[in-house]
Amino acid sequence: MIIEIGIIILCVVVSMAVIFLIPAIIELRRTIAQANELMKSTEKDLASTLKEVESTLRSVRGITDKVNQVTSDVTGVSGGISGVAHDLRETTRHLEKIVRRLSGHFSGIKAAFSAIFAVLINNLRGDRK
Repeated sequence: MIIEIGIIILCVVVSMAVIFLIPAIIELRRTIAQANELMKSTEKDLASTLKEVESTLRSVRGITDKVNQVTSDVTGVSGGISGVAHDLRETTRHLEKIVRRLSGHFSGIKAAFSAIFAVLINNLRGDRK
Protein backbone atom coordinates (compact mmCIF):
# COMPACT_ATOMS: atom_id res chain seq x y z
CA MET A 1 0.00 0.00 0.00
CA ILE A 2 2.84 2.40 0.76
CA ILE A 3 4.25 1.64 -2.63
CA GLU A 4 0.90 2.34 -4.25
CA ILE A 5 0.63 5.68 -2.42
CA GLY A 6 4.19 6.49 -3.50
CA ILE A 7 3.32 5.64 -7.09
CA ILE A 8 0.16 7.76 -6.90
CA ILE A 9 2.12 10.69 -5.44
CA LEU A 10 4.74 10.23 -8.14
CA CYS A 11 2.03 10.20 -10.82
CA VAL A 12 0.44 13.35 -9.36
CA VAL A 13 3.81 15.10 -9.24
CA VAL A 14 4.65 14.04 -12.81
CA SER A 15 1.15 15.09 -13.99
CA MET A 16 1.54 18.49 -12.32
CA ALA A 17 4.99 18.86 -13.79
CA VAL A 18 3.64 18.00 -17.25
CA ILE A 19 0.73 20.42 -16.76
CA PHE A 20 3.17 23.22 -15.87
CA LEU A 21 5.80 22.23 -18.43
CA ILE A 22 3.45 22.18 -21.45
CA PRO A 23 2.53 25.90 -21.22
CA ALA A 24 6.16 26.74 -20.44
CA ILE A 25 7.32 24.80 -23.50
CA ILE A 26 4.63 26.48 -25.65
CA GLU A 27 5.68 29.91 -24.36
CA LEU A 28 9.32 29.05 -24.92
CA ARG A 29 8.49 28.05 -28.49
CA ARG A 30 6.69 31.39 -29.05
CA THR A 31 9.65 33.27 -27.59
CA ILE A 32 12.06 31.41 -29.87
CA ALA A 33 9.84 32.19 -32.89
CA GLN A 34 9.76 35.89 -31.94
CA ALA A 35 13.52 35.88 -31.42
CA ASN A 36 13.96 34.35 -34.90
CA GLU A 37 11.74 37.06 -36.42
CA LEU A 38 13.70 39.74 -34.58
CA MET A 39 16.98 38.27 -35.85
CA LYS A 40 15.70 38.19 -39.45
CA SER A 41 14.53 41.81 -39.18
CA THR A 42 17.78 42.89 -37.57
CA GLU A 43 19.75 41.01 -40.22
CA LYS A 44 17.93 42.93 -42.99
CA ASP A 45 18.57 46.24 -41.20
CA LEU A 46 22.21 45.34 -40.62
CA ALA A 47 22.69 44.37 -44.25
CA SER A 48 21.36 47.73 -45.48
CA THR A 49 23.38 49.57 -42.82
CA LEU A 50 26.55 47.71 -43.86
CA LYS A 51 25.92 48.66 -47.51
CA GLU A 52 25.57 52.32 -46.48
CA VAL A 53 28.75 52.14 -44.38
CA GLU A 54 30.65 50.57 -47.29
CA SER A 55 29.38 53.29 -49.63
CA THR A 56 30.37 55.98 -47.14
CA LEU A 57 33.82 54.45 -46.73
CA ARG A 58 34.26 54.40 -50.51
CA SER A 59 33.29 58.08 -50.65
CA VAL A 60 35.69 58.94 -47.82
CA ARG A 61 38.45 56.97 -49.54
CA GLY A 62 37.77 58.87 -52.78
CA ILE A 63 37.88 62.21 -50.97
CA THR A 64 41.11 61.20 -49.24
CA ASP A 65 42.65 60.24 -52.59
CA LYS A 66 41.64 63.61 -54.06
CA VAL A 67 43.06 65.47 -51.05
CA ASN A 68 46.30 63.52 -51.38
CA GLN A 69 46.46 64.36 -55.10
CA VAL A 70 45.85 68.06 -54.42
CA THR A 71 48.48 68.01 -51.68
CA SER A 72 50.92 66.37 -54.07
CA ASP A 73 50.10 68.96 -56.74
CA VAL A 74 50.59 71.81 -54.27
CA THR A 75 53.91 70.32 -53.21
CA GLY A 76 54.95 70.11 -56.86
CA VAL A 77 53.90 73.71 -57.52
CA SER A 78 55.68 74.85 -54.38
CA GLY A 79 58.83 73.07 -55.49
CA GLY A 80 58.53 74.67 -58.92
CA ILE A 81 58.10 78.13 -57.41
CA SER A 82 61.10 77.52 -55.19
CA GLY A 83 63.12 76.56 -58.26
CA VAL A 84 61.98 79.69 -60.10
CA ALA A 85 62.91 81.85 -57.10
CA HIS A 86 66.37 80.26 -57.04
CA ASP A 87 66.78 80.86 -60.77
CA LEU A 88 65.68 84.50 -60.35
CA ARG A 89 68.27 85.01 -57.60
CA GLU A 90 70.97 83.57 -59.83
CA THR A 91 69.85 85.73 -62.76
CA THR A 92 69.83 88.81 -60.53
CA ARG A 93 73.39 88.05 -59.38
CA HIS A 94 74.56 87.68 -62.97
CA LEU A 95 72.82 90.91 -63.98
CA GLU A 96 74.43 92.73 -61.06
CA LYS A 97 77.86 91.50 -62.20
CA ILE A 98 77.14 92.64 -65.76
CA VAL A 99 75.93 96.06 -64.54
CA ARG A 100 79.09 96.46 -62.42
CA ARG A 101 81.29 95.57 -65.39
CA LEU A 102 79.35 97.87 -67.73
CA SER A 103 79.50 100.63 -65.14
CA GLY A 104 83.27 100.27 -65.06
CA HIS A 105 83.42 100.26 -68.85
CA PHE A 106 81.14 103.27 -69.11
CA SER A 107 83.23 105.11 -66.54
CA GLY A 108 86.27 104.39 -68.70
CA ILE A 109 84.43 105.42 -71.86
CA LYS A 110 83.22 108.60 -70.11
CA ALA A 111 86.76 109.43 -69.04
CA ALA A 112 87.98 108.72 -72.56
CA PHE A 113 85.34 110.96 -74.09
CA SER A 114 86.13 113.66 -71.55
CA ALA A 115 89.78 113.45 -72.49
CA ILE A 116 88.95 113.43 -76.22
CA PHE A 117 86.71 116.47 -75.88
CA ALA A 118 89.28 118.27 -73.76
CA VAL A 119 91.97 117.62 -76.38
CA LEU A 120 89.59 118.55 -79.17
CA ILE A 121 88.61 121.79 -77.47
CA ASN A 122 92.23 122.60 -76.72
CA ASN A 123 93.15 121.92 -80.34
CA LEU A 124 90.32 124.05 -81.59
CA ARG A 125 91.39 126.88 -79.29
CA GLY A 126 94.89 126.48 -80.34
CA ASP A 127 96.16 125.59 -76.85
CA ARG A 128 98.48 122.76 -77.47
CA LYS A 129 100.51 121.51 -74.67
